[in-house]
Amino acid sequence: MTNLKKINNLKTTSIPNVTTQDRWIKKLSDKEIPNTVKSLLSLGSKFSVTTTKKDINIDRIIADTEYILEAIPDGRKNVQRAKVTNAVTNYIHRPIEENSLIQKWYKDTKWFLKENNDLIILNSDKGAVTVVMNEKMYNEKIQSILESKDFKRLPRDPTQTLQTKCNKYIDKLGELKYITKEQMKQMKTYNSVAPRIYGNPKVHKDGYPMRPIISSINSPMNSLSKFNADILKTAYDEENQYYVKDKFHFATTVNNFKLPENYTLISLDVINLFGNLDKNDIIEVLKQKWDIIKEHANINMELFMEIILFILNNNYCVFKEKYYLQIFGCAMGSKLSPRLAQYVMDHLTTYY
Repeated sequence: MTNLKKINNLKTTSIPNVTTQDRWIKKLSDKEIPNTVKSLLSLGSKFSVTTTKKDINIDRIIADTEYILEAIPDGRKNVQRAKVTNAVTNYIHRPIEENSLIQKWYKDTKWFLKENNDLIILNSDKGAVTVVMNEKMYNEKIQSILESKDFKRLPRDPTQTLQTKCNKYIDKLGELKYITKEQMKQMKTYNSVAPRIYGNPKVHKDGYPMRPIISSINSPMNSLSKFNADILKTAYDEENQYYVKDKFHFATTVNNFKLPENYTLISLDVINLFGNLDKNDIIEVLKQKWDIIKEHANINMELFMEIILFILNNNYCVFKEKYYLQIFGCAMGSKLSPRLAQYVMDHLTTYY
């Protein structure tokens, strides 16, 4: 065992240090970060590090699994439950090399963050950069957003009230035969949680402003948002001249395109797109597009628009156990917001 430890130590010290590039990590703190910690954080949040057996919390895995299984049909639950059990059991009993270089970085990083719990690790808004920031700075930036004219403080948590209203809308959809009983069961929620706001720093801009994101996972209006978003997605014309799916689509579109003489290719960016969408404009645009939307919607226009307005009027979030209502714009993080933005931007580009 002693000789094996010596060999592993030799292996670790013989491997050259990884050079950390500035573009991989952004430090917005005065604290010095060890090179091993920088090296691990620079790999980004999508890099998979082998979890040690000490990190496995069986009780948490069971609880999370049972929560996820609630959304799966009864006939498949036992099969999925067995798969999770086998995966956890096999992982616990397999040998794990805990003396590798990556594991050393991982352990150093866990210790460093535990000792410096006033630091938080974030993803940047763009560029896949890991951001190290003081929690105090982060809280101040989020709080400044919540104290702007786009939000107002709520006196209490509205989650249960909104959950009841959402379930009533779902009942109405079922009574009118717009959804099946199985869909009603899947869409209803009884243990909703308030949407939580967080932010990704824009490290490419002066002052590192935050892009606010409101996580709607298991929120009261998540099911209704998805229901309406799916209708708008199906009805959306992806063949229109303004639609670009992604950068690969754009590259294919402009491939072999020759820019005419005296022309310049420019890129325009909408500042805070979701946050600047006016609900009255949204409803007006959707009404104008209803002849197309209704072909893909098993719902009448009045109820569809009523649900859209209900969602837009009740975009709320929680931060530090205080509740806030977004009084203007759409919530970044809602399943509905990207679809509404598509329709509004197409309309503005066409008519203005």
